[in-house]
Amino acid sequence: MNREALIGWAVVGGVALMGAWTAYHSVRSAVGPRERMFARRVCLTIWTLAVGGTAGIVWLPGLFRWLSALGMILLVPALLYRWTIQRQLIRQLDEREHRASSN
Repeated sequence: MNREALIGWAVVGGVALMGAWTAYHSVRSAVGPRERMFARRVCLTIWTLAVGGTAGIVWLPGLFRWLSALGMILLVPALLYRWTIQRQLIRQLDEREHRASSN
């Protein structure tokens, strides 16, 4: 393996470690069971997209490699934004239900 490939795999490994750390803390910081299950599902989906996109970038030929990279660049941040908003709404709903059951 040449030097550039080793640097590339080191970067991928570092990103994977940061992603694992983020996923762990995302699930750990979830307040209720509904939010925790949602966080687990989001983490699993994002990891699937990230691994599939990275595999596509590494092993697909020509144009498909660029389409895989473009899909990761556009799709993953958009989904993360949408799911962050949805997670906030789940947390608000759980808090309202908790306050309603307390009264």
